[in-house]
Amino acid sequence: MTFLDSLNALSKTLLGVGIVDAWKQALQTKTASQKAEQLAHNKHLREAVTTAEKALAAWSQKPGFWERLIQQLFLGNILDQLKEQLKQWRRQVAEVDKLAANAKALIKQDTGNPLETQVLEKAIAFYERISKIICDERILRTLNQCKHELERRSQFQKLVRDGEFQAENRFYQKAIAAYRQAEQLYRTEALIGAIV
Repeated sequence: MTFLDSLNALSKTLLGVGIVDAWKQALQTKTASQKAEQLAHNKHLREAVTTAEKALAAWSQKPGFWERLIQQLFLGNILDQLKEQLKQWRRQVAEVDKLAANAKALIKQDTGNPLETQVLEKAIAFYERISKIICDERILRTLNQCKHELERRSQFQKLVRDGEFQAENRFYQKAIAAYRQAEQLYRTEALIGAIV
């Protein structure tokens, strides 16, 4: 039995806490706390929450006097800070989940009408708010898809307006050309009627 093992066994017997075990756990907790902070700084909040929860789970929720004293000695107020940060990160993750649910609900409401962009614009606003809080590849992919769809609809609307303008000014060939370009983006009954 080494000196450290003897010291650990003695402190467990006398204090109810293995001082060497607590010291090793304190080092792991400090490392986990720094890792969680870095993850949160990089907008990886879900991973930060998981890391912080694991670090806190290693310590008693209601420590006795000696354990509290040893925690204070080895960690200072790192556990308290980590608990507060964890609360904040959980609130942010809950906010992200709520915003994502709202955005998904909006996307389900979208009828696919190329003349309607308001629903997509609102969904994009939700996804942009989410991307400012958290880094999530699925959210970024969905945001880019929505932006691409909005761009297609805007281009379609521009071409239809241009075709209508050309037809009003009796430039029918130019109007048909604009309508044909719009038809490549979306094929609608109104557009087919305007071409015929």
